[in-house]
Amino acid sequence: MPKTRIFLSSASQASFAGLRADSFERINALGHEALMYEKNFGAWQNGEDSITKCLRMVTECDVFVLFVGYYAGSVTEHGRSVTHLEFEQALEDGKPILVFVEVDVKSEYLRTVKSILSGYIRECRDRGAGRPSPQDMIANLKLHQDRIGPSLSHVEPYVWVFLHEIMNEEKIFVENLTPGVQIPWDSLLSDMFRNGVEMLRNKKDIETSLAQTRELRHYKGFTSRILPYLKLDRSGNLKALLGELKRSARGNLIVNDFGYVKREIGRFRDCTAVTVYRYADGRMAFVESAGEATSKDYELTDESSYVVLTQKHGYDSIFFREDNNCLYVCLKGGGFVLTFHFPCGEGWNTEFYVDYRKNVEDGMMNTNSELFELAISVLEGVI
Repeated sequence: MPKTRIFLSSASQASFAGLRADSFERINALGHEALMYEKNFGAWQNGEDSITKCLRMVTECDVFVLFVGYYAGSVTEHGRSVTHLEFEQALEDGKPILVFVEVDVKSEYLRTVKSILSGYIRECRDRGAGRPSPQDMIANLKLHQDRIGPSLSHVEPYVWVFLHEIMNEEKIFVENLTPGVQIPWDSLLSDMFRNGVEMLRNKKDIETSLAQTRELRHYKGFTSRILPYLKLDRSGNLKALLGELKRSARGNLIVNDFGYVKREIGRFRDCTAVTVYRYADGRMAFVESAGEATSKDYELTDESSYVVLTQKHGYDSIFFREDNNCLYVCLKGGGFVLTFHFPCGEGWNTEFYVDYRKNVEDGMMNTNSELFELAISVLEGVI
């Protein structure tokens, strides 16, 4: 049976040298395989970028272990430290994660820093700005430096932001890292835990292959179905065309792109309804639909209607309604508006949408932009 591979991650904090070396030796002595940069792997092995190499090793590991202290380490041009990127990669890959935090750092976070950052994030959301960037949170923390205990003034602000994601947002339980106290690797990495990890080894490869097969099948089917409508005239079956558009509009993942790492933060499902409205006599008149949708006209003064807003603004838009957990893509054509309805996955609310609006737009257009363009082109000669 292959050994369980355990990735050891931390910033290059001088006081961690002994901890890392001891953990590496003890994990190997237990019959597992510890992975540690510049210990048994490094970029020198094949000349690839060192960050890319680390992230690839995270993906190949079975358990991810993180040590957090006062030092943040190098921050990349994408605004994340290398250690933070490794953590994001482990989350994205669904790895079991063990986090150890120096006990005084953990205590100060819970006592003071958590409320500072939570309050600032809430304030940004209340004014519609969404979740602030790590750099904005660091700047805000510096305004409240006097509230942080003087004995912790050496902790780099980025560490507090990183801890807030780990403990408050990801809800990961963290172990205390106490000076002079060894980590009980033998109990933490028990046989029962190891057996559970073994079952996850091939999950990602299997899921990737299945996804690629589904994509190929989808686009082959879409092409064959949509061709008859490229010659559709005004007497054609508009409802059938909208039905094919509904069937072909795909759901997708919403990801946070950290440059080296793309992490899933949500998803929306396949389209459930498509509608067309035509502008006439100062109102948006319902023309046709496929799927479950409201078939009513909207006065141009009714700005509660996404169709009306799209017509008046004159450009394509995406809207989110929390009461029915649905995204509405409204496309502006020549004298008409075409809408696609996408139900959202778990965890969506207005706060999430405001925080990740750009990510949602990217996820939607990466999957459906060509379909949307074709739909408007075909309907220009029909509506």
